[in-house]
Amino acid sequence: LEGRPSKQHGMVEGFHCTGCDFQVMRCDGYVWAGDVDYMFFRNNYPTFEKLRRRLVRQQSCSAYCCQCSWKSAHIGAAWRDVS
Repeated sequence: LEGRPSKQHGMVEGFHCTGCDFQVMRCDGYVWAGDVDYMFFRNNYPTFEKLRRRLVRQQSCSAYCCQCSWKSAHIGAAWRDVS
C-alpha cells in the first residue's frame, strides 16, 4: 500500500472509520486472533500494548482496527479491500 509508514504499528493517516469516526490503526506483521470481539476493541483501542494480547504474528499481513471493527489483510491489499 502506498503511503504506509515504516513503523510496525500506528494510525493510518487520513483513514477513518465511517462507523465510529475513529482513525484506523494498523499493526504490520500481525493478524487478529479468531476470538476478538467488539468489546475488546471498545476497551483496548488505540493502545498497542493492550491490543497485542489478541494479535498473532504473521509475516506479510497487517491487522487493522478502529473502536468498532477489525480486519486482517495481506500487506499488499488495496485500501478498498481493507475498508
